[in-house]
Amino acid sequence: PAARGGQGQGHGPGADRPHDGRRRGERAGLVSRVVPADKLVAEGLEAAMVINAMGIASVLAAKECVNRAYEGTLADGIHFERRMFHAMFGTPDQIEGMDAFLNKRKAEFKRG
Repeated sequence: PAARGGQGQGHGPGADRPHDGRRRGERAGLVSRVVPADKLVAEGLEAAMVINAMGIASVLAAKECVNRAYEGTLADGIHFERRMFHAMFGTPDQIEGMDAFLNKRKAEFKRG
């Protein structure tokens, strides 16, 4: 869960952004990966395409869970994440994702 992340680690735009430079930040848990400068744009675009293929409501809810995890206590973060999880039921994203899972196919989320 998002709420269980270490509060000393970065959670903003750089949390999963490919970074150029030494691996010190990666070892410290400040970034999730380090890539060479010549692959930086390609890696960033690839990550953006993966996120863009996901359901928008679910992506926004996940981002809000991560942000909330850094604003309060662990218990508050877990409680908020649980509420968001329940709130996703019945949304077009959840219906499509569940149907795709049950029918062993790739989900096709609609952009509105």
